Amino acid sequence: MFWRRSSAPKELLGQADGVVELTRAVAQFFEEPSEPSAVAARSLALAAREQGRSAAAAIKAAGQEPRREDWLALSRSLAELGERAGRAVAQAKLFGVERRPGLARMTRELCFSAEALAAGLRGSADPESYVKKLVESKRRASSADMSGRRAGRAALDNPSVVEGLKDREVYNCLLASAQAAQEAVDCAAELLAQKEQI
Repeated sequence: MFWRRSSAPKELLGQADGVVELTRAVAQFFEEPSEPSAVAARSLALAAREQGRSAAAAIKAAGQEPRREDWLALSRSLAELGERAGRAVAQAKLFGVERRPGLARMTRELCFSAEALAAGLRGSADPESYVKKLVESKRRASSADMSGRRAGRAALDNPSVVEGLKDREVYNCLLASAQAAQEAVDCAAELLAQKEQI
């Protein structure tokens, strides 16, 4: 028996790397909010968006590549992950809620998830290593999701309705990003090598 896994298109790998850079900047912003860190996150969000478009275009141009639809689904999930993470920074700056409880932890986990996924996609054809990276990515994304849900529920207790709504807007952006990360892992799992009898 042997394992066979299609290599990820280089444009998709570039997109995954761009999302990693973006989530690192987002995590840095919520660790130490500042105007420079917000600008860096915005710049990387724009770059990630462009990388996503390039990846989708390259995959579509591949024609009848058997994994074409799977790669496209993965690219869309990565794009959503980055889009929502970048929006969270913009919303936090707009509403002045950069230092709310749970945001730093949530974005760190989101970053770790993106890093593990990108490493898996770039890894060798060894299925065991590939699976470990996907499991790690899924675990981190799930942790971010749970942290966000707890923080979102706590925001409901804010005596100021307006402030609570502002908080939830940011948490919801990051929750959507964490959910997109989990969907990206699911898409990557579909691309696992298949055992074939030889």
